[in-house]
Amino acid sequence: MVDVGRERPPAITYARIASPVGAILIAATERGVCDISIGESERESLLWLRKKYGSVPVRHESWAGAGGEGRAIIHDARHQIGEYLAGRLSSFDLPLDPAGTPFESMVWDEMTAIPYGETKSYGDLAEKVRRPKAARAVGMACARNPVPIVVPCHRIIRRDGGLGGYSAGRGLTVKRALLKLEGVRI
Repeated sequence: MVDVGRERPPAITYARIASPVGAILIAATERGVCDISIGESERESLLWLRKKYGSVPVRHESWAGAGGEGRAIIHDARHQIGEYLAGRLSSFDLPLDPAGTPFESMVWDEMTAIPYGETKSYGDLAEKVRRPKAARAVGMACARNPVPIVVPCHRIIRRDGGLGGYSAGRGLTVKRALLKLEGVRI
């Protein structure tokens, strides 16, 4: 999922959509969705992308990337996220290109296996990645998840049933809204 050693900064395209949980900025390379920002200003999101990837993101409507791969990915991501937020989609079929460490990648991969409407604890996820004492490290990987919603870190809760944290957008307000959308009682 994650390419830790990129040779050159990737070309990035992006689009913003309005949603019930706030404005969402979706960014993609020609290989896949690399970032989803919820509730942040467009300026903040673009500054973060430029700092993280070393590329100047280009708005989707003006994208002229090789073969248009990034443009097609953004189009699909906008549609699928919209359908998810409308309650008409329960799983995503998108190529992903998030940047992170090998450990973060393992955690993110495991999160994508959690079914719609279900939750797992940080400890459960630590066991799945064969690091049973690494619940805090799993929490940090969740906090660093660059593609929330698609990689459903909102489905990770504390072992006692508490929500834990959520770094995307307005924090726990967004996490509660996404879990409620999926029918999870909180």
